[in-house]
Amino acid sequence: IVTRNSLAASAMKVTQNNIAIDHVLTREHFPAKPAPDALLAIATQWQIHPQHIIYVGDYLYDIQAANNAGMIACLINHGIERDYQH
Repeated sequence: IVTRNSLAASAMKVTQNNIAIDHVLTREHFPAKPAPDALLAIATQWQIHPQHIIYVGDYLYDIQAANNAGMIACLINHGIERDYQH
């Protein structure tokens, strides 16, 4: 998970929703999205070139971060039309 939230808020959400995830990157780890730093760090860790990764998000900053990282962007809009989803 890459989030613009704080580490404390993210830890609370992961715990409350019992999300089985080991890796959460927050604004304390890297500059917040749309900066690509966190996504590029994951690509490096996975040893996968960014152009071979699809980043899925639900907001404009997710799409911008993926584009900034040279990744494929996938928007989940939860059925709500967004003016930027094109």
